[in-house]
Amino acid sequence: FFGIGPIYTMNHEHDRSAKTAMQGINGGFRFAYFMVDGYYEYGEYGFKDPASWADIATTYPVETNFDFSYRVPVTNYGAKIGFNITKFFTLKTGFEVHSNAKTAYWYVPFARVHIFLNVGETNFVNAPTYTYANAAERINDFYLVNRPDVKYHPNQLPEKSFYTGWGVNIELGSIYVQWNKTNYTNYESLTNSTYSVGANIPIGRVGTSLVSRRKYKKAWKAYGKNQ
Repeated sequence: FFGIGPIYTMNHEHDRSAKTAMQGINGGFRFAYFMVDGYYEYGEYGFKDPASWADIATTYPVETNFDFSYRVPVTNYGAKIGFNITKFFTLKTGFEVHSNAKTAYWYVPFARVHIFLNVGETNFVNAPTYTYANAAERINDFYLVNRPDVKYHPNQLPEKSFYTGWGVNIELGSIYVQWNKTNYTNYESLTNSTYSVGANIPIGRVGTSLVSRRKYKKAWKAYGKNQ
């Protein structure tokens, strides 16, 4: 089936890394053992602090928790190609109707677990917002003193960067959650892991169901229960 729906990607502030929060739209196919998704997102991506804690502690010894992690507004798009490692789950919770051996069960079809590869491109559209106060004023001073690799300075952030990665996608009906690991080719402090939640609403199946229900109602009205 083909589905389309919203996606929200996030990660909390942790391990000297700023938090990520992006939203967008995802569309994808499910066929046989495979998943193929395409997506577009916008929001803020969280950077890890590229400087070492020891260098920061030496430069600013009175602020032991200080770092240069920051967030940048981005647009992000890409594709995922995955393999369904479970093929099919049937979750049966049930309830029984005790009347003349009639039994009813509720099924949740199309439960899947995918392992996927991810490729895409991120465009950086604005200046960074630092996690800690005074970081914007101090970063130039820190770089002059410690001389780390210049490509890690926020002023050297590229306009866009290609990435690859992998992840795990768990789907229950049209709802899914996934973990993503991304690796950027020309800006290492961007490399991070994120979590996504979203929905792939199977619009073809929904449309077919609506048409079938409409035809059934018309037939019922035209011919009655006994026909």
